[in-house]
Parts: sequence; C-alpha cells; structure tokens
Amino acid sequence: MDDGRLYTKEGHPIRVRDDKVYDKSGQQVGRLVDNKVYAPDGRYAATVVGDRLVYRASDNRQVSPPFVPRPVLPMTALKQLPSMILGEEPFRVDLEQVHDDDPEGHHRGQRQTRDDRDP
Repeated sequence: MDDGRLYTKEGHPIRVRDDKVYDKSGQQVGRLVDNKVYAPDGRYAATVVGDRLVYRASDNRQVSPPFVPRPVLPMTALKQLPSMILGEEPFRVDLEQVHDDDPEGHHRGQRQTRDDRDP
C-alpha cells in the first residue's frame, strides 16, 4: 500500500506509506507485515480488516523485529464513524491530542499498544 489511508476501529485516520504506518500527527506507530501491524518494539498492534486497523487478541502472540520510528508531516483527515468489526481499538490513546488535564494522566505523544494497557 503506497500512501494509502486506513482507520482504526473507532475511526481515527491512519496513513500508510510502503510498510510504514503513521498516526494523524505524523508519528510512526507501526510497520505493516502481511496485513498485521507491529509496534516499534516488535509487538503485535493490529490486524488490517478492510480499511480498518483492529486489535485481535488471537493475533497478539505474533512478533516482528523492532524498528526505530521515523516521523512524517502531519495529515489532515476527518475521523470516520466507529466500525462494528469484531475486535478492539488497537491503540490506548486516541490518535488525537490528549489534554494535559487528562484524568488518566496520559501525556501528549504517548502511544501504546493494546498489550500495554492496565488490567
């Protein structure tokens, strides 16, 4: 996929260039390998289902070599409606800006895969 666009399960826009996956702010959040997205640390992050990225627990044992993320320019794209696809939102923090007064204490720019969530 070359400079394509995907969306998370909840409809957040994702840019794909070659095998690199970027969030709306231009941060590389993953690498695409055989319809699976792997986080920079090599852990599974999501599965491509149509035009959506969805976290599937059945795929979370798969790993890929780690990589150093490289940023690109931010994109302008509108959020889509959430999907009814079986699975969960692949990223912990919404791919939009997080406010400093976030009650969960998240910080701007923090990106975590589903496996990093608290139990």
